[in-house]
Amino acid sequence: TLGLRHNFGATTATPVEKLRDKEYMEKYGHTSSIMDYARFNYVAQPGDGITNLFPRIGEYDDWAIEWGYKSIHNTRNEHEDALILNKWYKEKAFPNRRLWFLTEINPYDPRAQNEDIGDNAMKASEYGIKNLKLILKSLPEWTKEEGEDFEMLKESYESVVDQFRRYIGHVSKNIGGIYETPKSMDQNLPVYETTPSTLQKEAVKFISDHVFTTPIWIID
Repeated sequence: TLGLRHNFGATTATPVEKLRDKEYMEKYGHTSSIMDYARFNYVAQPGDGITNLFPRIGEYDDWAIEWGYKSIHNTRNEHEDALILNKWYKEKAFPNRRLWFLTEINPYDPRAQNEDIGDNAMKASEYGIKNLKLILKSLPEWTKEEGEDFEMLKESYESVVDQFRRYIGHVSKNIGGIYETPKSMDQNLPVYETTPSTLQKEAVKFISDHVFTTPIWIID
């Protein structure tokens, strides 16, 4: 309604381990923007004490509304307005990773993905898989209803498989990934960078461990 685009990079401003930190989660939530498709905190584990698993309006959203709608006075044209907006961006937004915008349309940047959370897809997905294993064991009991068939169990199992597939996709994008960080020309900084080799190697190992090594747990 207010014109904000999806910011698929908002979740990567949150370190994975902070997603299990109850105090941090209560203060900031698991993403800095409601405009990211960060539907729930799948990293949090039983025993962490985190009860609010869903996204909320975050720091980026407040900043984006300010940038887009705050009045600018004593300027003569849109070019002068743009210079002030650029000044705000460099002074306030660029130094604060939680205020960055990373687009929803870049197919190469592993930081800009929907349905993912945290700053490291491999670590986040490891936690996600741990939760899927717990869920899978309980599905027959959770979906059991006298006189009914197994349709709800079937749908729930397929949802587990789909979520596992998402984790694999989040990780795979790190291999050969290219970061795209929007910057103004006067910042004199690179816009495009390759995904760090350490993350690419971590991603390859994850795929080896969880895909090329048959995931027996999911075929029970």
